[in-house]
Amino acid sequence: MKVYTSSGVYEIKEHRVKILPSYFEAQVNNSKNFEIRKNDRNYQVGDLLLLEEYNPTTSNYTGQDERFIA
Repeated sequence: MKVYTSSGVYEIKEHRVKILPSYFEAQVNNSKNFEIRKNDRNYQVGDLLLLEEYNPTTSNYTGQDERFIA
C-alpha cells in the first residue's frame, strides 16, 4: 500500500509474525499493549504489523490475527 504525504510517497510494508496463544490473548484484551521484536525485517514507523496466533504444540496457525500500525 502506498501513502502519499507532503514529503513524497511512502510504501507501507506488511510484516506477518508468529505470536504464541498466551501472548496473543493478552494483546487482544489489552492487558499487553506492546510487542518487542528484533528488527530483523527493517521495521519502519507506519508499517503494518500482523500478529498471527501460532500454536507450537500443533505446529499450526489458529486463524486468529491482530493488526497494528508500527
